[in-house]
Amino acid sequence: MFGSKDDLRQKYCDIYTRMQADDPFPDRLDQMIANVIKMHPEYQPLLSDSAKSLDSEFGPDKGQANPFLHMGMHLAVWEQIATNRPDGVRDEHLRLIKLSNEHQAEHQMMEILGIILWEAQRDNVPPDESKYLEAIRKI
Repeated sequence: MFGSKDDLRQKYCDIYTRMQADDPFPDRLDQMIANVIKMHPEYQPLLSDSAKSLDSEFGPDKGQANPFLHMGMHLAVWEQIATNRPDGVRDEHLRLIKLSNEHQAEHQMMEILGIILWEAQRDNVPPDESKYLEAIRKI
């Protein structure tokens, strides 16, 4: 979808710039990115500075989360909910919303998704959808 880390980060910055100009978003992905940017005003100053966005490094050793990874994880969860993959994830999302709120529910799902993706990468296997869904069900 994007050629590099810089391409992806530039896309977020460009969409934020378009948001400031009230440009429409006919593309579904652009609209989704705009929505996740709206949810996270704490990332907007970074997105207003393309050079800083492209040059910044994030990681646990730097004491800060990667805002681009965070926003991308929201997008991944939204796609899971939209497609109901793994089967049953949409119902689990609705259940979690009832326990807290939509944003918190997504963060809980993202935490589990991150673990599942890390384990898959570590073990060089596809992500285990059933393990992911089971962990969400335990919340």
